Amino acid sequence: YAKSDKAEKLIPAVLYSEKNKSISFNVSVDVIFKLIHDGAVTTNKMILNIDNKKHEVLIYDIQLNPINEQPIHVDFLPILKNKKQTVKVPLVILNKELSPGIKRGGNLFTLRRYLKLKGDLRNLPRVFTYDASKLNIGDKIKISDLNPYEGFVFVDKSDLLILNLSGKKKKLAAEEG
Repeated sequence: YAKSDKAEKLIPAVLYSEKNKSISFNVSVDVIFKLIHDGAVTTNKMILNIDNKKHEVLIYDIQLNPINEQPIHVDFLPILKNKKQTVKVPLVILNKELSPGIKRGGNLFTLRRYLKLKGDLRNLPRVFTYDASKLNIGDKIKISDLNPYEGFVFVDKSDLLILNLSGKKKKLAAEEG
């Protein structure tokens, strides 16, 4: 990108369209930073105004400088009406502290931070949540153990491991006495 863009803190971006056409433009690095720090970057719906035309989009990918982790390029995905699209949705684990396995000293390993879902992106959830309150040591959660949100299907293979609670099996003090 040009020196003037760098001075204005603009980075290159691309909006991919359904007809294998793309629109190249520049976007403010400050806006991208704000989206990154707000979380759920890949499911944050937004409106881009490019050449006086509005596009409802999601961020598909952000490329970062490997040294300073500054955004250097952004890819946007249009939200298409009446068409199923695939997107990565952040996985959020709830109620870890209530898990009997965690209480016994187990460690919960999250092997996937995102799940690939396919569906109508106009109804896309910001995050996919999983309640870990019943997990015990030795439990392994795969895609096949999860229920996708209504109108969506998982794209990842059903045997893909998502969570693993491991550790030595110890009795709780309340169980011993």
